[in-house]
Amino acid sequence: MTFTEFKQYVTEMQNFYRQTLSDTEIEKWFSNIGFMSIERFNYILEQIYRNNKFIPKLSEILEVHNSIPYEEKKIEVKGNCDKCDNIGYLLYTKMINNRPYTYACVCDCGRQQRYDGTKIKDLKHRNKSYISTVQELGIQIKANKTITPQQIVKAMNFLNKTSIVSEKIKEILRRKYVEMTRK
Repeated sequence: MTFTEFKQYVTEMQNFYRQTLSDTEIEKWFSNIGFMSIERFNYILEQIYRNNKFIPKLSEILEVHNSIPYEEKKIEVKGNCDKCDNIGYLLYTKMINNRPYTYACVCDCGRQQRYDGTKIKDLKHRNKSYISTVQELGIQIKANKTITPQQIVKAMNFLNKTSIVSEKIKEILRRKYVEMTRK
């Protein structure tokens, strides 16, 4: 997690609790929490919002972090995938009542695992959400269509307006843009 991402979440938390932290406190928090992924930190804050009436102390955040089991999965890269550009997910459009809807599915290259909310062990968080795989949908994709630099700039502009997007996703788009503009 970068300091900018962390600062955005702290600002959100300060607005939620209508309390402020000093710059020194924010820097101290980041030095102790900066090792977490942005996704993990977001999940911990969701738990804190549900349970705390007041802005949490650093020790409370770390306590929640230690109490919730978590193992960050490392993705083993398995060569290049022309279908998903090594991301592991594919976007596809489906027409429903003459309106286009965009969905995501897991590529068959094996970079990502299929999410299935019905298999979550914790009953409190179990749900019916899932992400389909390419095989389940029967989608035949030989190679991903070429993305223009203008499309990447448009996506980056959209992501810059969103505060809760992982830096990893933004970095993928940045690298793709650099590759495209060098050609």
